[in-house]
Amino acid sequence: MTFTTHPNSPATVDLTPNVEAAIATCQRLPVDDQLGLIWRIYNNLGCSLMPIPPGAARLFLTQGLLHRIQQMPATEQLMIIHNLVHSTD
Repeated sequence: MTFTTHPNSPATVDLTPNVEAAIATCQRLPVDDQLGLIWRIYNNLGCSLMPIPPGAARLFLTQGLLHRIQQMPATEQLMIIHNLVHSTD
């Protein structure tokens, strides 16, 4: 990932090491803290994020699963999110 400092400037900043370090730090947090961090990011940035077009995200593969999760009680949804973070089947 690179970031151009100014539209007319050829100078760029490589953010890859910083992003990878931030991700590694987050992955060392306990699951509940990871979920809390994701929730805070979502609350602060969620409305400003652009949705990915369905074709690019291949949403058709996950729509049924997402719908089933949305129909579950909050406690079951949280358990599924825990399993996803832990990479549990």
